[in-house]
Amino acid sequence: MKAIFRFIWSAIRAFNTLAALVFFILFLTLIISVSGMMGDKPSAEIANGGALLFNPEGRIVEEKAVPSFEDVLRGEKPEEIALRTVLAGLDRAAKDDRIGLMVMDLERFNGAGPATLHSLGKALDAFRDSGKKIIAYGDSYTQSQYYLAAHADEIWLNPAGGMTITGYGSFQPYFAEALSKLKANVHVFRVGTFKSAVEPYIRDSMSDEAKEANRAFLDSLWQSYEADITRLRGLDDGALSGHLANIVEAQAAAGGDMAQMAVDLKWVDALKTRHAALAALQDLAGKKDDGYRHIGLKAYLKQTKPATSEQKEGPLLAVVTLRGTIIPGEAPVGDIGSESALKLIHEARTNDRVKALVLRVDSPGGSAFASELIRQAVLEVKAAGKPVVASFGSVAASGGYWISANADQIWAMPETITGSIGIFGLVATFEESLASLGVHSDGVGTSQLAGAFDITRPLSPAVAALVQGSIEDGYEKFLSIVAEGRGMSIEAVDEVAQGRVWAGSTARDLGLVDELGGLDAAIKAAASLASLEDGAYQIRHITEKPDPFEAFLMQLMAESDAAALLPRSLLASGNKGGLMQAVAGIEQSILRHLQSLGWMRDPKGAYSLCFACEVSGG
Repeated sequence: MKAIFRFIWSAIRAFNTLAALVFFILFLTLIISVSGMMGDKPSAEIANGGALLFNPEGRIVEEKAVPSFEDVLRGEKPEEIALRTVLAGLDRAAKDDRIGLMVMDLERFNGAGPATLHSLGKALDAFRDSGKKIIAYGDSYTQSQYYLAAHADEIWLNPAGGMTITGYGSFQPYFAEALSKLKANVHVFRVGTFKSAVEPYIRDSMSDEAKEANRAFLDSLWQSYEADITRLRGLDDGALSGHLANIVEAQAAAGGDMAQMAVDLKWVDALKTRHAALAALQDLAGKKDDGYRHIGLKAYLKQTKPATSEQKEGPLLAVVTLRGTIIPGEAPVGDIGSESALKLIHEARTNDRVKALVLRVDSPGGSAFASELIRQAVLEVKAAGKPVVASFGSVAASGGYWISANADQIWAMPETITGSIGIFGLVATFEESLASLGVHSDGVGTSQLAGAFDITRPLSPAVAALVQGSIEDGYEKFLSIVAEGRGMSIEAVDEVAQGRVWAGSTARDLGLVDELGGLDAAIKAAASLASLEDGAYQIRHITEKPDPFEAFLMQLMAESDAAALLPRSLLASGNKGGLMQAVAGIEQSILRHLQSLGWMRDPKGAYSLCFACEVSGG
């Protein structure tokens, strides 16, 4: 009888769970329908002479992450937009006679990597070169928002607002003392003077070697940022760094008014209240109801989406985008699962119409084994007689460089963070932690390797020696791979390797990169290698197909603000600020490092990963 009642109770619980899920899906579907019926139809019209409202929401990335079901349940919307989508929209608008000017509202733009910002800047310059004016208006500007705003003809700032320009930095939490208090023993195996990915687990501060390497590439990134701002705003050379060095005095000279200080330093052109800005925009773009004539970026992209009429014949140039941490096995978009990547590359290799492959990489690395699998797949494409060009986004370091090293050409942006050619292993054991609680482990085995990776037992010297030997072997292989791919000696590679991170412009000088340029330049280079003439080929982005449920979630997120109606999101605003933002930043920084332990499942325990490649200020 107990078994029968248990079965009935389990069936009831399962039914309730299923019923709740069905109700939830129906609820979201209803919200989509209602939001569609209540949408502001007139605002989505493209009026002749009106403005394109460039108002990206979230972070601009190489490839949008797929929202998980948990994201939807929690009311969290992955705020991301694909770079190529934005670039396509800006290019269309520059050529669209109906668009008279652009208005930049960057309030909900959450940033992008330095190289991505540079690509966006070039697209904004092209819009201006078409003879159309750009106006940027904001209540405030972060550093990444200001970089885009600087490409405008005029920058307006709310008199009650301010600027947050801080320079670039690389900061991370360190856990050595905490792990010591927990009596956890962290065993580290690495090769490379500058391979600092393991430092957070064995130190309480950044090593001098890591500071030296990080400062070098951060200085290079900042010099590029400052050079662009100086050119765009007509400032004297070095003015921006000078302003930051004397920021306290500059604020005092403006009577403590941060907005007035921005005008005094020529960071912005004018201070305008929202009402004054609206009146000025109505004069430029025309008045419509209580606003000005405009169409938002999202609506413009939807209305101007070209028909997908790909020719069924003729050569193709394939682009495979790999974004995120490299992980063995399958992974959703947002991380690079080795099996997922192999399927995409296999499709490019086996399609007879594909004549060349561009590997678009935006990754700080990850599993050495998974990286090697992807590199082998790239070699198979080359063996099939198809040229491969690697195009680096904001980051292509460690494993991200590993998978690219054998490409026929490597292209990077001057601001790309790359290199970090090194490898490490990390094993944590908790025998002392358990012993402090009165828990002990004992037993017997048939060899000295029995129970080798049992975290309740000490790591034996034999196992430690094996792991260290494997790490050293992995580093030698990494050097050989780069030497072969780049036409360099192993000694020459070793000099610029050692886990050190470089900016793209420096990497080119060192021979780690062939040319500087974005994705379009890399595509043209691949076409040239394949002897394809301009206009004689089509570009196909080979992307991972989400399963039907993932596709449904993506549709929910893309076509409605349904998630914004869920309870938790009522506590959040579009732009978190102040203490809440600081707390969220600390939480994310710590969780990022702790969560990395979750995907560390390389079969050899070897990783080529760059934590320092995530910089603040972007």
